[in-house]
Amino acid sequence: MAIVQFENALKIIPGHGGAMRAMGWAYLWKNEFNKAKELFEKSLGTEAPEGWAFYGLGMAYDKLNMKKEAVVYYNKAMYLGLGDAQAQESLRQALDALEK
Repeated sequence: MAIVQFENALKIIPGHGGAMRAMGWAYLWKNEFNKAKELFEKSLGTEAPEGWAFYGLGMAYDKLNMKKEAVVYYNKAMYLGLGDAQAQESLRQALDALEK
């Protein structure tokens, strides 16, 4: 349902980074990792870098077993921050696990 709403939003405002990013999260939760990766990548090309988009892209790469790429985007998310201590700690743990 959320995906349909974001698709409708993108029909009204094509290229809206926030809608693409939110739709990326929805696909990530549906375990459609390639689609999530594609949407996070597109969202990063539309606006100033935002930690959550990098985190989502890192998660998509992680789920696709593309560990090197996941580390790159997790590090970018760490640099920009997520604005939430619990999320930041989850990000740190995911990054630590990949770098071992």
